[in-house]
Amino acid sequence: FDLLKNNPKKIYLCGINFYLVKKIYRDSSYSKYFINEKKNKSVIENLRGSHDLFSNFMIIKNLWKNGLIDVSNDVEKLISLSEIEYANKLEMSYGTFL
Repeated sequence: FDLLKNNPKKIYLCGINFYLVKKIYRDSSYSKYFINEKKNKSVIENLRGSHDLFSNFMIIKNLWKNGLIDVSNDVEKLISLSEIEYANKLEMSYGTFL
């Protein structure tokens, strides 16, 4: 939102997968900033407490639908999913985690 409030000419989003694959966004050096308890949990377990996956997904989707951001073809395929389709893909990637 910080970017949007400064009226950029363009915001282009690429290279994200909304946690639909097990490949994480960060490299292994990032783990040194995690406390040991977090290091032993899966990506989804760590996200549950600090990120709402569905809210993040819907915010990006609404920004795109309203023409406030541009996205790559890969990102467009993902944000074109319905919430139910997104939930099903999360479950297929990680199993039941709630």
